[in-house]
Amino acid sequence: MDTARILLVDDHASNRQLLKGMLGNNGYRFLEACDGVEALEVLAREPVFITADYLEKDARILAEACGVAHYMTKPINLPLLQGSIDLLLREPGAVQTCPSENRLLHDYAQLLANKLHRQLGALSHLNAQLELRVEERTRQLNMAVTALEREIARREAAEEALRLSNVRLTEEALHDSLTCLYNRRYLELSLERTLQRCAHDGKMLGVMMIDFDHFKHCNDNYGHVAGDVVLVEVSRYLQSLVRSEDMLCRYGGEELLLVMQAGSEVLWERAEALRKGVQALTIAWEGRELPRVTVSVGLALFPEHGRNGAELIQAADSALYAAKQRGRNCTVLCNQAGLSLQ
Repeated sequence: MDTARILLVDDHASNRQLLKGMLGNNGYRFLEACDGVEALEVLAREPVFITADYLEKDARILAEACGVAHYMTKPINLPLLQGSIDLLLREPGAVQTCPSENRLLHDYAQLLANKLHRQLGALSHLNAQLELRVEERTRQLNMAVTALEREIARREAAEEALRLSNVRLTEEALHDSLTCLYNRRYLELSLERTLQRCAHDGKMLGVMMIDFDHFKHCNDNYGHVAGDVVLVEVSRYLQSLVRSEDMLCRYGGEELLLVMQAGSEVLWERAEALRKGVQALTIAWEGRELPRVTVSVGLALFPEHGRNGAELIQAADSALYAAKQRGRNCTVLCNQAGLSLQ
């Protein structure tokens, strides 16, 4: 009897070696192939029995195409495999003649085409599912981006509203609500810094205390609303004449205070110009002209009349008192020795 030839087809050499060990040394001659193409080359040379790692349907198709009498799929059942080999050896006629090489290649190609078709179908299905997931994920992402943009816009709007609110509160805290001039609090915060800067630069600073003459008469004769109108109109007029670097404040009641960098001559000239300008103002209220307004002005200079804000304001206030004593509607400059009436 010819030596039985068994073709082992597996892409792992270790699997082929294991199967040879399982079959043992029973006079078989083992042939090996790592894939279907190599197996077909072996089949073209000599007919053999084939076992391979195929699904049952594919194994049946391949067996019929190649003229194989019997087949089985992994995992290998050794007793069943041994029994199949013994049966084939006892009945050699059961082994069919292997078709021609062209037929084998055609049938094998058909088998591969069928498997490829199934795999392409599966891939198409997976691709369709992936596209749906990507589309849904993109939709969710776009919704998240839109929500994020809205939230950013909302927060930016809230921050801007808060900033404006803080600016408004700061303005209200540092400005007089009636005249819109700086208030006494702002004066106290900024005057010392201004004095330090002037001391460092060796410059003089003038303080001008301005007080309305007989303001109580206006309130008593025309009412407090008319008095407020006078305060507002005079403040507006003075604000239009001062320089941007000057600081005009409502110091309290009907007293205004102007801080400016100037020597005694310039300070005096500016005070007189403002005093005369106020006297020339025409102020109307409820369709009638109010009596002319006059102011008294007290002047003080840094560092001549004071080394700090409190001393400087006190000196200007003393000069203002002297102006009131002199008869009002005049300007008085303070000096180191006391008061100099000019």
